[in-house]
Amino acid sequence: MPTLKQIARHARTSVTTVSLVLNGRDGEHRISAATTRQVQESARLLGYTPNLVARRLRSATGPPPLTIGMLLPEDERLTITVRAVGTIRETLDAWAAERGLESPDLLIETFQGGRLAEIRSLRSNARYNGAIIFSTFPEDDRYLGESGPLAVPLVLVQRSVEGHGWVNVDNHQVGGRVADHLLGLGHERFGVVAADVPGAALDDRRDGFLARLRERAGIVVPEERIVHGAFSEAGGAAATERVLGAAGAELAAFPSALYVTADLMAVGVLHALKRGGLRVPADVSVVGTDNDPYAAFMDPPLTTVDIARTESAQLATRALLDRVSGLVTGPETHRLDSRLIDRASAATVGRADTETC
Repeated sequence: MPTLKQIARHARTSVTTVSLVLNGRDGEHRISAATTRQVQESARLLGYTPNLVARRLRSATGPPPLTIGMLLPEDERLTITVRAVGTIRETLDAWAAERGLESPDLLIETFQGGRLAEIRSLRSNARYNGAIIFSTFPEDDRYLGESGPLAVPLVLVQRSVEGHGWVNVDNHQVGGRVADHLLGLGHERFGVVAADVPGAALDDRRDGFLARLRERAGIVVPEERIVHGAFSEAGGAAATERVLGAAGAELAAFPSALYVTADLMAVGVLHALKRGGLRVPADVSVVGTDNDPYAAFMDPPLTTVDIARTESAQLATRALLDRVSGLVTGPETHRLDSRLIDRASAATVGRADTETC
């Protein structure tokens, strides 16, 4: 039987829309009649058949479906974290289908970074049975750590707070992986372009990179080569221009390798380097972090670190569902591995195959 993702691709719509239509909830979410017909026709052509057991369980006298909250920060990272919606929706549907249950509702809510304590729905179970929270600020982590168990169970993504479920990678290790890769390519002059968004993950990447350079090669990166900018393409470009300004016209004073703690900023980094007359990777190698979908299509394709975003969203969703359904009684924690994706933006010093950016 086809997956929701396959039906969504055929119908040229989202996984969430397909799920709502196939679960008979298109009307309450104001999905157009044309879209509903397109989804139904795609499902028919691909051989989709509804789960009859689940249908029998969807009675007026049966228990209401679960509602899962998805909490996202209202900052520049929203464009990144919102991509997990499709993965979470598909995981909810798969979990329910495996058990012959009605698929849980997904309620998306945003919060201002550092003010998670103001989300009243965490202190009651009136809105959802449990919540997945992305990219909290340090103030939010302190609140969660000091508050103890809340009214609903939580699973954090890309954060680790004792007493709550979480799915995360070792971001200190992520930075170390980048340092090892660039040292292995023979680089000795380094720079860092980091995001100025508060949060342990981005800081740990930067600190892990710098620590590994010191431990393995005794290299201390000068302060003027560690620059911060807004978590955006423009922020990456502006930060890189500051490094260019500090180096002046002397190419030997510019880093031979730049570590960018987020792929989104690397878009601006490559743009600023090209505008400054530097070739990637012939003059300077660039490595990012996140393995965002567009990283493979940048010019040149970006070497980066994959932080298991899809797997994180899947694990977080299943861990929360197991908790709210009573299959497990305590918070689950998962530490996932990261991996370096070697593409064309980083090369051995003086031996770059690609000379354009």
